[in-house]
Amino acid sequence: MRRFFWLLSCLISCSHQAQALAAASSPPPRPQIHQRSELGLSDVIPDVEEDVPKVRIIVHHTDIVISSQTKKLDAGQSWEAAKAHYHQVRDGHIYGEHWSDIGYHYLVDWEGRILVGRPLHLLGAHTFSYNAGSVGIALMGDIENQHATPKQLESLQDLISWILYSHKQIAPSQVYGHQDFNSTHCPGHYLDDPKDADSPFKRMKKRLMASLLLTPKLSEKRLETLPLSAPWLINGGRW
Repeated sequence: MRRFFWLLSCLISCSHQAQALAAASSPPPRPQIHQRSELGLSDVIPDVEEDVPKVRIIVHHTDIVISSQTKKLDAGQSWEAAKAHYHQVRDGHIYGEHWSDIGYHYLVDWEGRILVGRPLHLLGAHTFSYNAGSVGIALMGDIENQHATPKQLESLQDLISWILYSHKQIAPSQVYGHQDFNSTHCPGHYLDDPKDADSPFKRMKKRLMASLLLTPKLSEKRLETLPLSAPWLINGGRW
């Protein structure tokens, strides 16, 4: 009888492990992404070269404050405010920096909506000397002086997870903040304080590694000990 229960427990354990591995290998859902056409823009951007493949992801903030009043707007007004913010950033890049268009590939607003910047197959303009091979993602807001919203952080993780899965050549360890490459506070103190080993951005990167490389769920204790520059990663950062 004891042997029977031992065998039964082994079968149950193996079943749970198989389910975990299946879940870990299943593709993350493609998040809803608002296209340039919804912003009154064409996907055609003259004088910008193609840039493939992508090998890294770099996260930014737009450095424009989102007021508390804006965050309280109803859905329709909020979407109009997000589009206005997008065009403010785009105008700054075109008329201030003299770039061909907005420099980021994606922007994430305070409601977690994801908006296409310049098409992903084109060269971005967001990180000096490191634009080639980089996906540029910006959180709307001044994250140096205000917190990103929970919806923003959730959508940022969903977007990065989907990009990593659909672009196998980008290793999970190749997700960075702007300040990792240039002298800047971007993507902001409240997203990734260099002195804070447990910043929201660092925790998000650990969760991405865990979900893509290990099992769907890890204990908090295991999550906190997961190294960001993991020497155990193989095959370009994947099992």
